[in-house]
Amino acid sequence: MRGERQVAVNGEVAALRRRVAELEGEVAQARASAQRLKYLETQVRKAQKVESLGTLAGTVAHDFNNLLVAILGNADLGARRLRNGHDPEPCLSNIREAAQRAGTLCRQFLAYSGRERSVRVPQDLNEVVRRMTQLMQAAVSSRIELAFRLSDDLPLIDGDDSQLGQVVMNLITNAAEAIGPNHGRISIRTKVAMIDSDQPGFLPRSPPPGRHAVIEVSDNGRGMGPKTRSMAFDPFFTSKQNGHGLGLSAVLGIVRSHCGAIRVHSTLGKGTTFTVVFPLPRARKRTPVPATRPRRLTPGFGTVLVVDDERGVRQLACEVLREEGYRAVEADNGDLALRLLTEQGEAIRAVLLDVTMPRRDGLSTLRELRRNRPNLPVILSSGRGIPIDGSRDQHLRFLSKPYPIESLLLAVEDAIGTKGAAASEV
Repeated sequence: MRGERQVAVNGEVAALRRRVAELEGEVAQARASAQRLKYLETQVRKAQKVESLGTLAGTVAHDFNNLLVAILGNADLGARRLRNGHDPEPCLSNIREAAQRAGTLCRQFLAYSGRERSVRVPQDLNEVVRRMTQLMQAAVSSRIELAFRLSDDLPLIDGDDSQLGQVVMNLITNAAEAIGPNHGRISIRTKVAMIDSDQPGFLPRSPPPGRHAVIEVSDNGRGMGPKTRSMAFDPFFTSKQNGHGLGLSAVLGIVRSHCGAIRVHSTLGKGTTFTVVFPLPRARKRTPVPATRPRRLTPGFGTVLVVDDERGVRQLACEVLREEGYRAVEADNGDLALRLLTEQGEAIRAVLLDVTMPRRDGLSTLRELRRNRPNLPVILSSGRGIPIDGSRDQHLRFLSKPYPIESLLLAVEDAIGTKGAAASEV
């Protein structure tokens, strides 16, 4: 009897071992299946991303080609009108407008990707809102009312003036498009908010606890349903018949680069509110941000070294400066620029320096020239943002490409006019 029990137990143990082995095999298969599934999901995401990028690239290429048609066509038409004794000014205006639109498209790409590095200084959000809404008045339909509720004592935030302006402009543009040809109202509000807990719905993440400056842009347009709202910041999605959806994506990129957050609340048929929050720095004295002054109309003087590997950019800058009365010398790389600085010495009173160049780039050139000319005014120029903190160098200025002629001349005038400029260097 005892032997029979032992045999039965041994049989049960053997059966359990077989079952355990079977389960281990099933677990191994499940793990392999999970890994395979994860791999396939990754491949699908990559394929979708490549497909989306292809769609976006095709759309943007279409937009750029349209702009190039406008530029080339107006250039040819302007030349024809000039030969026939007619005024080419309308053609030149069209070329300028198309180039500005191309620049805006490039900035939106950089802002979305987070690669448009910026120069951060204390900014008054109220002033940014006032300035941008003044610019937008002509673009917004007369059927749309703009209403303001701006906080009287809004603290300054650390930010880039042009990028913050783009946030306001894109949100107002989006609101106006949501209202369309109908009568409507866009409300712009600023305030201070204390955030002390997790806030759902914000992108790229919930704002950290503390005090924040807030911009709210609301409209009573068509609103968005849940599906559209979930894709509002997707660069590959647009609710417009023609477009690329970069506007709100650029807003998100700028907000992210400023360590802020954005949230959208919308109901179909009732309107939309975008809420943007920016963290407030530690308490500081509220000092006004200096307004951009008009350029003096006196002729320029002194020598400016123009350094850029792109011949067209270099030649244009030199011609503009020479027409204004400056003496311009040019270099297509950093090594040549340093050699010219050594040869011409104190005669060179300012440098316009491109950041991205082959061989020796602009930042390496800047570091080298600072060894011998620490007080020489330098204007860094780039179409991809300026990857440097200029707050420690009072003789350093920034000029973003593409820039209008007036911005170039103002930057040079300010540089040479600083403390008697380089002529007073020790």
